[in-house]
Amino acid sequence: MDSSTSSLIKEIITEQRLKVVFQPIADLNTQAIFGYEGLIRGPTNSPLQSPVMLFYAAELEGLSVELDYLCRALIIKQFAFLNLPGKLFINVIPQSLLEQHYRKGQTKALLDSAGISQSRVVIEITESSPIEDFNEISDAIHKYREAGFTVAIDDLGAGYSGLKLWSEMVPDFVKIDRHFIQDVDKDRTKRQFIRAIIEIAQYLGANVITEGIETLEEYSTLRKMGVEYVQGYYFSKPLASPPQVLPTNLFRSDQRPFEINGNSISSLIEPVPSIQPHTHTKELYDYFINDPQASCAVIVDAGKPVGLIRREKLLEALSSTYGRALYDRKPVSELMNTAFHTFEIDISLEVISKRLTNSSSLYNSEFFITDEGTLVGKCTLLNLLKKITDQRIETVRYSNPLTGLPGNVPIEKQLDNYIASGLAFSVAYIDLDNFKPFNDYCGYSKGDEMIKTLARTLKRNSDSEMDFVGHIGGDDFIVIFSNDQWEESCNSIIADFDQEVRTRLRCCPQENEIFPAHNRADTAPIFPLTSVSIGAVAINKYVEFFSKEDIHRRLTEAKSQAKAQMGSSFIYLQLGANNPPTTRLASTGMFATE
Repeated sequence: MDSSTSSLIKEIITEQRLKVVFQPIADLNTQAIFGYEGLIRGPTNSPLQSPVMLFYAAELEGLSVELDYLCRALIIKQFAFLNLPGKLFINVIPQSLLEQHYRKGQTKALLDSAGISQSRVVIEITESSPIEDFNEISDAIHKYREAGFTVAIDDLGAGYSGLKLWSEMVPDFVKIDRHFIQDVDKDRTKRQFIRAIIEIAQYLGANVITEGIETLEEYSTLRKMGVEYVQGYYFSKPLASPPQVLPTNLFRSDQRPFEINGNSISSLIEPVPSIQPHTHTKELYDYFINDPQASCAVIVDAGKPVGLIRREKLLEALSSTYGRALYDRKPVSELMNTAFHTFEIDISLEVISKRLTNSSSLYNSEFFITDEGTLVGKCTLLNLLKKITDQRIETVRYSNPLTGLPGNVPIEKQLDNYIASGLAFSVAYIDLDNFKPFNDYCGYSKGDEMIKTLARTLKRNSDSEMDFVGHIGGDDFIVIFSNDQWEESCNSIIADFDQEVRTRLRCCPQENEIFPAHNRADTAPIFPLTSVSIGAVAINKYVEFFSKEDIHRRLTEAKSQAKAQMGSSFIYLQLGANNPPTTRLASTGMFATE
């Protein structure tokens, strides 16, 4: 490092010439901001503007710990100044944890002076250099936990000993490095890595955060994989004044036809009185007196709900000694509560339920439904829970006992609903090849595991918010796709299942692609390893005059053609068109058109 850079880093630390920015972390369950990662930038247009170069320069000068502490202090102060909601994620280098003066409550003192509880702070361990003593690191992290902090590993997969650090720390959060997020929609290996991390995290009780999401396709892929916490430019760049609310359209790349899936809030909507913000309080009081059943009113401005007034709160305010004199002629906007829940009409019941139960500080006995922002009506939490309960009872009643997936009755019901909707959709019939010989040779337990593996593969490669996965029985499954990426999903199903068969589900002594199985003549013919055949039918919204029987017929035709191929294969037909079927020969990666 030259002398100018050396003096610059010392000057930056002494004069605190650092800029604080925050990047939101979103919770996909609540579709809201979960917290913010506090980040640091060096002086603009200087050689040390980049945080990487900034910390590198500090390390060469032996000032890493001093810079780390300064960043921490500035981030905490600015987080409090902006009054940001949720948790605060602070990066900490391992060397700082080992410094004695950091174990004496200095971070807690910084938080106390800023009025921030330790329970809101997540300490992110950033592994910028090899960790030599894991015992000391574990001891330091234990002391942070005792003080009320939670802990995260940052950039898992990019450091020197990520998995070892994970096993020693047992963190509350694991942040997957952006290398594995970039182009995850196009890279099967990265998806496998992320799935493995999610499974380990679930087993160990950790939460996974995927950072570095930049595109709609990356976000959509991760959402389908079951990721709960996300961060990246797709939602917001790191900003000095970050957003406190994220646009709802960011959370769904496409609209799910909830009406089709029997999962709509529409049937629960009740009328609710809506009034203008300038309405006098006396008018609303008279309305509540004349209608004892009215529990609340929504203040609406240009069709959009902006506030809520609950019956008991208004009557309580006006029943005081000077209540009527104070409020009768005042506009209702002065008494309205802005902390209330609204949901778009096409959001699923499950998402609504999660958001309500995770936001107990808000009034949620009643919530409001909008259509593109315009008020439609209200719903009650009691009716929502009743409908969800009824749906789950019906699902259990008709579910397959091995996989827990919906059986024939729900499958036929869903197909009827899709046909009646007039929307585009696709139906895939999935069947295993050479399953009986495998089951006979390897045993029913291994056979059951193969069927459950296929079920998990189907769920993993379909959109839980848009698609429907059903189990006809045995080794036969149905997936009804609502999204336009269904062909890619079918290809991924084949690739994932073939990988499982060649690795985890092998039970044969042979290392090649065949195994023996005895038949009734007590001979031992040779069978290929179990593969998967997918026959599918695509129905676009312009197809007219077709029935469920037409779909069944074409679906059977497509599946028969798929099973005629060697190895795993995927064939689909277009309903109402005379075009030839499209075939994917998965075992060779070749494509053909018959």
